[in-house]
Amino acid sequence: MITRIPFGDWSGDGHKEYKDVWVTVPEWDSIPKAQAKIKQRYGEDFFDTMSSDYDEYTLSSVHWQALYDVGFNGADLLHESRAGHIEFNDDEANCPTDANFDFVEEVINHPERWDVYPEALIRMFFKLVNKYGAGADRLPNCPFPYNPNIETVGYGAFSAYL
Repeated sequence: MITRIPFGDWSGDGHKEYKDVWVTVPEWDSIPKAQAKIKQRYGEDFFDTMSSDYDEYTLSSVHWQALYDVGFNGADLLHESRAGHIEFNDDEANCPTDANFDFVEEVINHPERWDVYPEALIRMFFKLVNKYGAGADRLPNCPFPYNPNIETVGYGAFSAYL
């Protein structure tokens, strides 16, 4: 089955900063089922607070912990293209200088220091839902219907960086 997930500001209130991501899923409700499992473990507001406010492009320590728990290594996103990476945003005096610093410990203890760009957020979303059984595979953009029961994320990152 193919569906569309709009990431970012899909509300139509004038910002229009979003990206449609097309996916194949084994069942119509496989992503919402995975999201329900994630919310049961990390809190009902997990997706509501995942970069969902205007100009909010950081994640909470709960989000970083959830990503860590499913084996996401965000350190590989530090040096990718602008759209697909995360970036240190604090005073340089606070920047970890040791090349071998513990990235996971840093983002969990200081999540406000790390900006998340749109493509990185999308990759994080899929890493999470797929580890909880969604079985979603991204496709090139194409015009198919979408499942409005999937809770999307990224309004803040998209409003800030697109």
